[in-house]
Amino acid sequence: MYNTWMDDAAWRSAWGQRYRHQGATAGWRRVAHVIRTTRDPDAFLAELRQTGLRDEAERWEVIINQPLSPEFNTDSWLFPEDAAYPPSWEDRLGDAAPPSVQTSGPVPALAWLGIVGVREASDADQAWAFRLGEAAVRLGYGVISGGARGVDRAAVAGALEAGGNALELLATGLPGIGSHPPELVRASALPHGAEFTTAMAWRRNAWIYGAAEAVVVVRAQMGRGGSWGAARDGLRRHWAPLIVRGDPDDDASRAIAAQGAVPLADAEGLAGAIEESKRRFNLRAPGTLFSLPRS
Repeated sequence: MYNTWMDDAAWRSAWGQRYRHQGATAGWRRVAHVIRTTRDPDAFLAELRQTGLRDEAERWEVIINQPLSPEFNTDSWLFPEDAAYPPSWEDRLGDAAPPSVQTSGPVPALAWLGIVGVREASDADQAWAFRLGEAAVRLGYGVISGGARGVDRAAVAGALEAGGNALELLATGLPGIGSHPPELVRASALPHGAEFTTAMAWRRNAWIYGAAEAVVVVRAQMGRGGSWGAARDGLRRHWAPLIVRGDPDDDASRAIAAQGAVPLADAEGLAGAIEESKRRFNLRAPGTLFSLPRS
């Protein structure tokens, strides 16, 4: 009845049909565990029911019994079984991690350094982020950011200028076909053309932190905005080792450092700051995995 549903290509297609839009995906890791332990469809559905995932079993039975969608190209998606899917997403974020992400191209399996900050960044802040992107590549990292104007794009430009790779996790759907270098991959958990929402931006920020070996906040607004909120929650929820630009004249930078982030004076000190941020991260007890706001 199920034909070859459990071969790799069919599994990817079925998983994508279930989880390609970020809705009520609580419990997806339990489903992933079951599907990893059995490739027999009847046993898979039975195990879902026995573990209390009856609603999931009903949804999956519909998917299994319908023809696989030939127009759904799973090559443009990143799934938990892929080598490039950051294992730290599940480890740090639990069910709040994305069960699927659509991409503009193949995602390299790299260690990522997050570089983030405000959109309304000064020329000096953008130049600092650019140099940081270059330094990250020299240390062997790819740069992961949010694709917003200002700090995010400046850091990505620095990484590409240095001959490295960059990954932009967007809070919108992927844009239409456009020109960008193959070393830059854009990714989204939303359908094509989906517009920006605050809830999705908060999820996206958590995913940047969760995927990164460490995150550098170049500039934030004191007490407000996504860069500030993500830094605060990242420290509280143990999302990632955190570094902040050490600016003694900036209230937000001082406050983030006071909460535990490692201050960084210049790009030349990046390697040492990453190591210190990891040391602090490993000393802190992880907080409770939190529930991301739903769009």
